[in-house]
Amino acid sequence: MSSTSQLRLGFLGPISIWDGHQAVALSDTRARSCLARLMLEPGTPITRDLLADAIYNRRPPRTAQNQVQRAVSVLRRHKVDIETYEDGYILRIEQLRIDGFAAEAMIEQARQAHSAECDEEAVELFRTALQFWRGPVLCGLDSADLQLRALPWEELRLIALEERTWAELRMGKGRDLVPELTNLVHEHCLHQPFHEQLMLALFRAGRPSEAVNAYHGLRERLEGELGEAPRPTLKKLLHRIAMNDSSLLPGAPSTSAPRQLPRRLPVIEGRKSEIDSILSTLAVAGPGSPVVVSGPGGVGKTTVATGAAHQALDLFPDGQLFAELSGSSDPAMPANVLGDFLRDLGVSEQNIPDDVEQRAKLFRSVVADRRLLMVLDNAANTTQVEPLLPGVSSCRTIITSRRPLTELPGATLIRLFPLSDLPARAILADSGRRLDVDPAAVHALIELCQGYPLALKIVAARLAAKPHWSFRKLLNRILGSPVDEMASGELRVRPLLDSNYQMLDDQSRSLLRRVGFYGQHHFSLSDAAALADCSQDAAEDLLDNLIDAHFVEPGYRGYLLVLDYARGRAVAEESETELLAALTRVLKLQRRKVLARD
Repeated sequence: MSSTSQLRLGFLGPISIWDGHQAVALSDTRARSCLARLMLEPGTPITRDLLADAIYNRRPPRTAQNQVQRAVSVLRRHKVDIETYEDGYILRIEQLRIDGFAAEAMIEQARQAHSAECDEEAVELFRTALQFWRGPVLCGLDSADLQLRALPWEELRLIALEERTWAELRMGKGRDLVPELTNLVHEHCLHQPFHEQLMLALFRAGRPSEAVNAYHGLRERLEGELGEAPRPTLKKLLHRIAMNDSSLLPGAPSTSAPRQLPRRLPVIEGRKSEIDSILSTLAVAGPGSPVVVSGPGGVGKTTVATGAAHQALDLFPDGQLFAELSGSSDPAMPANVLGDFLRDLGVSEQNIPDDVEQRAKLFRSVVADRRLLMVLDNAANTTQVEPLLPGVSSCRTIITSRRPLTELPGATLIRLFPLSDLPARAILADSGRRLDVDPAAVHALIELCQGYPLALKIVAARLAAKPHWSFRKLLNRILGSPVDEMASGELRVRPLLDSNYQMLDDQSRSLLRRVGFYGQHHFSLSDAAALADCSQDAAEDLLDNLIDAHFVEPGYRGYLLVLDYARGRAVAEESETELLAALTRVLKLQRRKVLARD
């Protein structure tokens, strides 16, 4: 056999090893299960216990450790490079020599080609990537753990098929897509995007009645099996087909339409209802009032807004505009944003006026005959947003902001709150860990994260990066230095807290610092008044500011991360004399309360 550099591995179908172009027979079931588990995380230590779970479906015999060693020996005889690491093993191989990761990389290239409006190149890349799937992922292995890990790769195939077909439809195809889409609808009878694509392809093939029948067939299945109705984009497409909308035919969409949405991210567990609300609003004909997605930093506003925007692409064939308004740090000037939009829509530089009002008027004129979707991310306030809004119902806007922007006329308000326990656990499960190993530590980590997706993703990322760490070890690390330890690569909590802090006035900042120095998770209004050295009415106003900025919960509760952050600010920004005086006042108050009860 040749060197390991010629080996390729595969799990998008039966577990396979190829030496160059020659397939290597791997008959040992334990070795196949072991290789499958290692392939899913190349370069990462996998413990013998996890490998035993994969081989024996979480019912390992007493000899499981020896059987794992034998499975590894079989793989090494086939020149698979497996390194022993503490209580486990690491698969050493370039990721792109494993079919799943090669397919994933090629799909990302296809998406980049699509973003550059090179649809033919994108379709070819998608087709090549999809050829990596040779059958059901991890075919022939019945381990529940492995089958669970197979699901994202099956989902990736469906998404790639979906995106490739949309690219082909944008190229003007229709009739030649009908046979494949008919098969896909038969195989995935409740997968709504395939039905939507089939309806459009049938309409373009001159078969509108069949397109309508396809919709009603899906509606009956959804209502009968799930108790749900078809998603709003399907209803909108049905209406357009019934109206014989010629813009659905090839050549109608502009070839220069801007496509500025950030890449599509996985939808956060527990946010489906909010996304459905956005899609319902976008699909309803009528005034083009904006959708405002509000909530504290780190709660997932951008992911929800862009996720809904990606699902609504077909409603806006003339393009999508995206702007980061930086409202929580250095707010973007509306004039600059409008200038960028006008240039993106083809207006020459010399025709763009200097005045913000004139730019707004020109922008509204340019988009008046288009069907555009705008996403304005991280808005500071209504004043920043109003000049950017189009004046026609054919253009719709999704805005994200830490403030609810209730002053915007006719806006649909969607507030995001921290996640409940079940979706929080789903994010931690992305680490690949079994959450039942240490339920108490898992619960404590979830409590620390307060239901914020950003914090939960940081914890999941750290667990995935340190597979030899236990939940308890990470918990103790975070408890020792909450704000500094709540970080993983580019994901960090501190910048979020900094931006919230900068939005406060001086008196509210001072109270926050003293609450942190006081260090009690629960405190009263009178405690806050003593810390701030002000009346209770004034303290209540300051606490309302802290609640609005998501530093304090209603009922005057502070969480560990916030208290740690506020204490650090207190030590850095207030004198020892001021802090001790504030602490003395609140302790005297507590003493008076105790004496009064006696």
